[in-house]
Amino acid sequence: MKPFFTIAFSLLLLNVHSQQLVGTLANTEDSYQGYTIISPSSFKTSYLINNCGELINSWESDNFIALMAEIDTEGNLYRLARGENVGGFVGGGIGGQMEKFNWEGDLIWTGNFADEYHHAHHDLEILPNGNILLIQWDKILADEVFASGRDPLTFGDDSLWPDRIIEIEVLENDTYEIVWEWRAWDHIVQDYDSSLDNYGVISEHPEKFNLNLIPTEGGNDLSDWMHINGVAYNEELDLIALSSRHFSEIFVIDHSTTTEEAAGSTGGNFGMGGDILYRYGNAQNYNLGTDLDQVFYGQHDAQWHYDEEIKQWQISVFNNGINRIGGNASSVDIINLPLVGNEFVREANMPFGPNELFFQFPSVLDTNFYASRVCGAQIMPNDNLVISVGSGGFVLEVDTEAEFTAWEDYLFEYLLPVGIAGPVAFDTPDFNSNYFKSKRYAPDYEGFEGRDLTPQGVIELNSPGTDCVVHETVIDFIGEASAKQLKIYPNPANTYCTIEVPENGELKIYNTFGKLIDQVKVRQSDSIQKDLSMYASGLYYLHFQGKENYNTKLIIK
Repeated sequence: MKPFFTIAFSLLLLNVHSQQLVGTLANTEDSYQGYTIISPSSFKTSYLINNCGELINSWESDNFIALMAEIDTEGNLYRLARGENVGGFVGGGIGGQMEKFNWEGDLIWTGNFADEYHHAHHDLEILPNGNILLIQWDKILADEVFASGRDPLTFGDDSLWPDRIIEIEVLENDTYEIVWEWRAWDHIVQDYDSSLDNYGVISEHPEKFNLNLIPTEGGNDLSDWMHINGVAYNEELDLIALSSRHFSEIFVIDHSTTTEEAAGSTGGNFGMGGDILYRYGNAQNYNLGTDLDQVFYGQHDAQWHYDEEIKQWQISVFNNGINRIGGNASSVDIINLPLVGNEFVREANMPFGPNELFFQFPSVLDTNFYASRVCGAQIMPNDNLVISVGSGGFVLEVDTEAEFTAWEDYLFEYLLPVGIAGPVAFDTPDFNSNYFKSKRYAPDYEGFEGRDLTPQGVIELNSPGTDCVVHETVIDFIGEASAKQLKIYPNPANTYCTIEVPENGELKIYNTFGKLIDQVKVRQSDSIQKDLSMYASGLYYLHFQGKENYNTKLIIK
């Protein structure tokens, strides 16, 4: 990755960006304008920046990141950190601690998630109810591993660490409660010892993990068996997506279960308890494919996305491409999920589909575009793709609907201007600037409400200034209008109008540049009297979003 980006980025900058070698290198009007959180791996500060790389806020910790930070709807920052290692765990993403900072930068809560048998690592997900999903190694001692059907000839460590997912509620005084738990160890099958209850034919149980699997990444004697590096929640489906680097697979599990149901194979909205509902990327893990069928290679960051145009749930990943057939090459892959009702459809005796990717960037694999570790990808509301090239320090953005022909086609390009010692000079890139993945928030994200978002200057040192402009993002509402209509009268209006909505939901008003002017949660029983007296004369877009209905109408003032 490093040589490729060193060359490509230098050629581009000589013609376009003068001596600006770090920070924002490109920000076109087609880029999705928002606020991006990014946390350097080798420095103890998390940064929130706009598209011009200007600092909006920062949070300083006493600990290194491990490896992700996110902002909740109240403007607080949750940050995984490297704490005390009491269980002898060793591996990428090691952490064991989570910190909570308020918007002002004060550390207001610290939770310990490391003990002799568990250790939090890599990623977190803030849920709509304010609870948090965490990934933890779940240590199983060798005696239990062998007693459960692992072939002793294929495992030589003193313990195995399959992962577990916990949902925690943050309480006072640095405490928390685990309100839900899922363990991979509760869902294993093996074909080594027929006397055990978990014995079975591997290909007949894709809903289970093969205990005797030797991962395609990681080797056969690593305790870090699965190396789950990403957790993502789907509120509408109440499902969780997981990314396992060592298995080169993604998994979908049911979050609607109780903890008791999650330990078994019944219950929940999908009726399968905590069993694997769907898996993709490496079908040879459940003996329904070969290495020629493998799609993912040590991937990171499985994320949910709903494509409004084709009415299809999707998952995206950064496919690192390590040991990919044809040569090491990375890509961002998007797949359509074979979800019909409450079932992930699979043909008998066949692996889970799809047979083809919905989207891949770059469309033609290039061994020069390669990052062996970390990284992520995020599909934005305008369908742009923000790519976190963490091992190179870059954040890139491309248009998923446009042909990408040259590196000048990036809509946004940013090189992290932070090294081991902190921020670097604007003309002194540090190619050891690494991070896990970034996350870009919409300008109207709830967590920014009432917060001071005034830019504080760029992070890089001694900057002479740039001509970068933060553009307006135009919102494109995709899809057909709902059958139940949104009503506005009178329209045109002078000082006020009445709005009737088809169900409970949220109203947002945008100007013609796509800038959010106002938003309010509404109930179907209400007739909203909207005061327009402070609005300038012109056109405004009123967008309603409910559970079953959505609609956009024009208001003329």
